[in-house]
Amino acid sequence: GLVTVAGAMGGTRRKKMALMFIEKLFDLLLSVEEEREEEAKRRKEWEPSSAEGDRDGEKEKDKEENLSDDKQADGSDGSGKKGKNSKALCDNICSLLDIKSNGEHVLVLTQHRKGKRLLARLLPLLSSGQAEAVLLIVVKNFPTVIRRDASDKLLPEMSPAVREVVARVSLPMATELLSAAVWSCDRGNLETYRMMMEDEFASSLLLALVQRGREAVAMETSQLLCQQWLLATSTLFSNILLPLSHYSPPSPSKVSPVTLLIKLLSER
Repeated sequence: GLVTVAGAMGGTRRKKMALMFIEKLFDLLLSVEEEREEEAKRRKEWEPSSAEGDRDGEKEKDKEENLSDDKQADGSDGSGKKGKNSKALCDNICSLLDIKSNGEHVLVLTQHRKGKRLLARLLPLLSSGQAEAVLLIVVKNFPTVIRRDASDKLLPEMSPAVREVVARVSLPMATELLSAAVWSCDRGNLETYRMMMEDEFASSLLLALVQRGREAVAMETSQLLCQQWLLATSTLFSNILLPLSHYSPPSPSKVSPVTLLIKLLSER
């Protein structure tokens, strides 16, 4: 009846607004990528050639400092063109995504094919803090994000960028991300746990987190931070891996993420 029609119209309007939002972000993303290319070209132009050697090193350094001063003075990008640099553009994108709030705008991207592709291209361009904030939003909402990708299967496109982010995180951030992943699932719901571990994107992220955590613990001097990491991995083991290991039949063709994680956590 009227309620159904009104609901459909409301859904159509929300989808249209979401797609317009994604298009706006994509325009900004293209500007960032273009600016990064320009910045790379400018750096290459200012690099002293091997033929000149070190004798012109100081001269080139002076030129670069002068270029930097000119950019700060007139707001140009160093090529005579005024405009925002890539960092300012990334800050603008993160402001629109409102990454410091509940993550609603980031989750909008995970509902649409173009939004997921945007995230995959955006993550490598963000600062470490910005990329970690986006990743934390995704991890905190793992079940929802995974279900939305059931038909598209586009999240794995984000995996290379996500692994790069995870490879640089601190031990406290690795602990926070791992804990968020574990507690994003309904406690004791084996079906939700199984869905997460069978998802290519989610399982590869968990593997990357455990590997990074092990590396960080080996270099960490704070006993408290190490204990917090141990608690997070123990919760992962007891709440998810151990129950699933009893219910997941072994596959002769490939090692399951559950088995890989149990092996990693068992190593000293």
